[in-house]
Amino acid sequence: MLDKFHIILCLLLLSCAHQQEVLDSVALPIEGQWPCFNGREIVLQGGRYGLVKENGEPALPSEYDAIEFLDNEIALLTQGETGFLSDKDGRILAEDDSVDRLRNTWVTRVEEAREADRQSWEHVVQSYETLCKACKAQRGKHLNRSDFSRLQSLKETVIQTLQKATGHPTPSQKARLESLSADYRRAF
Repeated sequence: MLDKFHIILCLLLLSCAHQQEVLDSVALPIEGQWPCFNGREIVLQGGRYGLVKENGEPALPSEYDAIEFLDNEIALLTQGETGFLSDKDGRILAEDDSVDRLRNTWVTRVEEAREADRQSWEHVVQSYETLCKACKAQRGKHLNRSDFSRLQSLKETVIQTLQKATGHPTPSQKARLESLSADYRRAF
């Protein structure tokens, strides 16, 4: 049985936990701000650097020892000895336990990340194309259970490839997706 002392102690602990949540949710004041040519600002908060978008929304949290833009789109982030490459929107493209090695290979590492993005979006386009063709082939027909299951499976494949896709589609991939979507809407 809880006595008055234990109840008060529990209430105090809960109150302290709530106060800590409130403190954690309050943003630290900005100690320094440096505008970049790409519409971003490097900010210093709590002795750490972060990146803020034009609208004031954080692109990268203030948790880095240093941020340096290597070109207009790519930043080198430092946390201790570890380096990260980030695009201006805060997406981490590469990581290395040596900042110097990352600085020397950043162009290649960024191109590798972009190629992985292109390939992941190519899978999205191809799976969507397969689904559209299968749906068109079934247009006007009565679907049996097997055909319906196949279409459902193809739809799930599209969803899964979309969830795994990284970065953004290339302009040509985006145009192909829009064309497939328009063609699909016309057909149905």
